[in-house]
Amino acid sequence: MYLKKFYVNSRTSPQIHNITVEAKQALRESQAKNGLLLVLVTSGTAGVTLLENDIKIKESLQNWLMEQFPETEGAKPKRISHSGKDSAHLRAALLSPSLALPVERGLLAISPWQEIILMDFEEAGKRREFQIQILSENPGGGK
Repeated sequence: MYLKKFYVNSRTSPQIHNITVEAKQALRESQAKNGLLLVLVTSGTAGVTLLENDIKIKESLQNWLMEQFPETEGAKPKRISHSGKDSAHLRAALLSPSLALPVERGLLAISPWQEIILMDFEEAGKRREFQIQILSENPGGGK
């Protein structure tokens, strides 16, 4: 097994991050040939998905999620912790905190037009951690 942590900084809210490069970097470092690459975002207000490399598609998804759970000015969180905005948590819930992708012959088995996208819905200025874990048929995750 191979595990690596990465970070993204969100300057706006919402923000779309393409994390495909980081996934491919971790895959190269692991030297895994066949197996599974797992992505996990460790925040309740961000999610990951696989999308075509087209800014209009990314923006359409982002806009749709924003429409489903609009910002309510002055709204107080209804959650027990009273932290963060409920709308950000609900938007992220419609994505997923994790994504599993097959690895074949050392490459991600996805379309050349697809990207791994992390969407952050929390207030701007946040640093987000995400983890990439690679499970390989080879002992030790690689070689």
